[in-house]
Amino acid sequence: MTLIFRRRGVLASLLAITASPLAARAQTASGFNGDRVKSLAKARSLAPWRPLPRAAGPAAGLTYDEYRQVRFRRDRWLWAGQERGFSANFFAAAYSADELVDLNVVEDGAERPIPFDPGLFEMPAPVTAATAAGGGLTGYSGFRLLAPINQPDVWDEIGAFQGASYFRSLGQNQAYGLSARGLSIGTGKSGEEFPDFVAWWLERPAPGAASVVVHGLLDSPSCTGAYRFQVTPGPNTVFDITATLYPRATIDTVGVAPASSMFLFDLADPQDVRGAAHDYRSGVHDSDGLAIWTGDGRRLWRQLSNPTSLRLSQVPDTDPRGFGLVQRQRQFDAFGDLEARYDKRPSLWVEPITPFGPGAVFLLEIPTRLETDDNIACFWRPSASWAAGSEVSLAYRLHFGHEPHPAPFARVVRSRTGREKSQALFAVDFEGGGLDPSAVHATAAASSGQVLWSNVIAHAEPGVMRATFALKPAGAADLSLTLMGPDGVASETWMMPFEG
Repeated sequence: MTLIFRRRGVLASLLAITASPLAARAQTASGFNGDRVKSLAKARSLAPWRPLPRAAGPAAGLTYDEYRQVRFRRDRWLWAGQERGFSANFFAAAYSADELVDLNVVEDGAERPIPFDPGLFEMPAPVTAATAAGGGLTGYSGFRLLAPINQPDVWDEIGAFQGASYFRSLGQNQAYGLSARGLSIGTGKSGEEFPDFVAWWLERPAPGAASVVVHGLLDSPSCTGAYRFQVTPGPNTVFDITATLYPRATIDTVGVAPASSMFLFDLADPQDVRGAAHDYRSGVHDSDGLAIWTGDGRRLWRQLSNPTSLRLSQVPDTDPRGFGLVQRQRQFDAFGDLEARYDKRPSLWVEPITPFGPGAVFLLEIPTRLETDDNIACFWRPSASWAAGSEVSLAYRLHFGHEPHPAPFARVVRSRTGREKSQALFAVDFEGGGLDPSAVHATAAASSGQVLWSNVIAHAEPGVMRATFALKPAGAADLSLTLMGPDGVASETWMMPFEG
């Protein structure tokens, strides 16, 4: 199975975006409207897919540290000095981000290609010498968006688009963590396909605009697509996404609104897993759970894990109201890492705008011993296949930051596990809901083995309740626990796989 693993904290080593033959067109402005990219995607779907060129020579041979020294010059940022609330700059194609992408700017209803200019970049000596000889940097691999999201006089990144169909964002006072993708195909299966954004159009925002709009042309052996992103920064940075897809072939393993994250360990893991790495930290993860708001109104929390073997699980649903990979641990002591600051990593919540219909939320967990691996993936897979030659329309909203739409009842904030002789022990902490612990009880269930007892007690933290239960194992099991109050369900449902 083909898997993408990316270095954490930097975008340099994302799998790069592939290039497009559009680069050969004339360097003059032409008209642009909302149907422009759709027309290109549809036409492209009628032609055979072709692998696209990459940067070569010294640029492709840079080391990781050298690539980090290739920086876009501050005085050349797009829209710099135009008194607009947004700016942009570009990534050079080099190192592992060596595949090329077309960039265009849209101004006053006209699009204009952005020609590549190596003079836009500060470069390390090996690249400077090669560029002078005509063999250095030759193109772009993506771009980043900037806005004064935290302080009015400081430009911060609010989005970065580089590598296949990957992009990432964050909310106020947060640090980059998990990533989103435009589309996934065959995730969790042998021969996974990674569609690429091969060309971009950046619309110049009006002065004082609250949002910036970019368009992306997606391509892969099985599918093409036209994407529109309206990016609105704030406490949560919100991406309103519309997409029109044109399958070249029938696709039955599509992943809509996919996300990639990392989970190495936390207190929910067995002690032998937590201690095996002799790590001084109490947790290492970009996300600690998959949250789901089902179409019928249920709230589910699936604790993430670092399994001993690859695990692909699913939660069937119809017209989900939302789902996402979430980081609920926000206390520094939950991690104890002053460098990575996992307590500041954003959550990513998917909110369908048009109904998703019947299907399932899928979760892929891959075993790893490295925090540089993105070993978690989440996506929506519709029940119906996408037929070759059809047109598929999607509309959904991504919230990078904190979970929107909080539930009116108690939610999971952390999980702990342990063992005592022949019993497996579990402690699940809930907060919110305004319930007296003495007025609720825990309903625990296991797909195998026997739940021996369960209990609900007050927690030392104000507003927090702890539900505990013991399991007599009989092999692997799917576990669940829900708090029940005088009026029925009083919490979201906690779920966790147990490996025995």
